[in-house]
Amino acid sequence: MLQNWECSAQKLGLDWVVIAMDTKLYSHLGPERSILVEGEQVEGSSRFGTGDFAVIACNKIRTITSILKHTKLDLVFTDCDNVFKSDPFLPSLTLGSLMRSNAYEYVYVRKSKPPGSIWSEYHTEPDKANTGFYYVAGSRKSAGVQHAFDAGVNFCNIHKRQDDQESFWDALVQLRKGQSKDAAAFSASDIAGPIMRPCARATMSQLYLITST
Repeated sequence: MLQNWECSAQKLGLDWVVIAMDTKLYSHLGPERSILVEGEQVEGSSRFGTGDFAVIACNKIRTITSILKHTKLDLVFTDCDNVFKSDPFLPSLTLGSLMRSNAYEYVYVRKSKPPGSIWSEYHTEPDKANTGFYYVAGSRKSAGVQHAFDAGVNFCNIHKRQDDQESFWDALVQLRKGQSKDAAAFSASDIAGPIMRPCARATMSQLYLITST
């Protein structure tokens, strides 16, 4: 699956680095193409909802949190089962335009049940969202962004059988209930529907696409 994803991304001219979920994959890919995941490593596959699955999933947010802390880079994270039909960073597309607007520190996709989101839900805030694909701006309001991701990791530490998606959004909901007036607080936007915003020219030099295995 990872090789298929990389083949598709290469055709689109994207740059990326892989979060290797264990030392075996990290040794295979090498430090030029991968980052070894942080946290306890689990060998082999794990079923959804199990404790081992939660460990694997939470390791993703642990690693992203560490990258944000040490680099202050803007990142796009995707699981390798997502397929791009075209360059997702084009200014004509929702993700590309929202990134260039400099108005959001976190852009996410909805968590939807089959058959998917309906039009009336596109711009309503969901109770939970999907952490399999998102953009996070580590270069702006970095203290607030870091605080949110640290809170997600803390939820993972407390709720051992809860994956990164549930933990991060439980933490985010708690933070937002506080109605923070802090200048470091961040805004979030849903990219499930077409959002029309003027696009400014922006450099992509601080943007890295990261995929997990």
